[in-house]
Amino acid sequence: STIVPLLADVTMADAPAAVVNEAIKTFGRIDVLVNNAGIGNAGSVVNTTDEQWDRILDVNLRGAFRLSRQALPHLTKGCGSIISMSFTLGLFGAANNAAYAASKAGLIV
Repeated sequence: STIVPLLADVTMADAPAAVVNEAIKTFGRIDVLVNNAGIGNAGSVVNTTDEQWDRILDVNLRGAFRLSRQALPHLTKGCGSIISMSFTLGLFGAANNAAYAASKAGLIV
């Protein structure tokens, strides 16, 4: 079997459709979606700005949601899977990683 990574800026509204359409064009179907986009930060709740919070959640959580939503109709035609990469900070949190931990927790639930 062949694996072809498709790269996109997951914060762009049209990226999920472009990725899914390219996969369908190339393979005729989608068997698995791996949500692996992610960015981090070094900031506590006190010093994380709204813009930093929004950017991290936009990439790490909303990007996975958008891609999953776009791919789901194709994945349900067979026995498809969605794998969303998280991190232990999503379970336990850590100092100076408020937005990152919140975004990864959202992928676990």
